Amino acid sequence: MSGISISASSTNLGKVAAVSEASGGSPAQRAYDRALKRLDEAQKKLAQDVLERAPEEVVKVSEARVEAAAAALQAAAAAVAHEQADAQRAQQAEVGQGVPAPEPRRGSEVDVYA
Repeated sequence: MSGISISASSTNLGKVAAVSEASGGSPAQRAYDRALKRLDEAQKKLAQDVLERAPEEVVKVSEARVEAAAAALQAAAAAVAHEQADAQRAQQAEVGQGVPAPEPRRGSEVDVYA
């Protein structure tokens, strides 16, 4: 067995997933919620296997499931962040707060930072 330590009190993934699922949201947010739920389930299964002193092969499979679920959650989080950045850019474009135009230089000034 590896040195993985799991404490049920150290995570509240189940609660977070339940709240997030109730809120609906975008496709990326729903994928994130599903990935969060799968990670929570995989962690619970691994903890159960460890507590029940399951054979090493079973524990390794559970560890692999946790790692895969964590990777899926990371990818889903990146998709949510990308979606939020796109929405923020769209909102700024609507308001007209895009990148400000550079200030025009006066005839005798030299831009030392150019």
